[in-house]
Amino acid sequence: MLPPSLDGVIVGDHAEQAHGSALACAALLAAEKIEPVLSLCTRDRNRVALESDVLGAFALGVKTFFCMSGAHQALGGFPQAAGAYDMDAVQLTQALAKMASAGLDFSGTKLPAAPALTVAAAAHPYLRPMELAMAQTRKKIAAGAKILLTDSDFRLGWF
Repeated sequence: MLPPSLDGVIVGDHAEQAHGSALACAALLAAEKIEPVLSLCTRDRNRVALESDVLGAFALGVKTFFCMSGAHQALGGFPQAAGAYDMDAVQLTQALAKMASAGLDFSGTKLPAAPALTVAAAAHPYLRPMELAMAQTRKKIAAGAKILLTDSDFRLGWF
């Protein structure tokens, strides 16, 4: 049912309400040889949980991770939930890029092997002022993002 020219499928991470596990869905796609892009939202997890999810997903065949901070939980389906916000999207992008390039975990400890993962980040072309949008995008690129995704028209697409 998916087009043969498909490059990948972005697997959302609790954008507005809780669903089944994004990590589990991404692993199922990877097992079917469909390239998943696993969204990681720093709003919902601290750095320990984020690192654990990345290493576990990588072991299950997920190689591309989309780093985002996420909207405040008060704007979604669980306004009573507490946000983690232990790190932001730029910090997560940097941590994953360092994991891939130097084989270091989030605390700087050497991993047995550097995972060959790819880091994606959000770019917001309609954010105003434009200078702020460009500054945020430059930070994400400098942090190690290799793919930029936009939120144009409420759909994510390749930028």
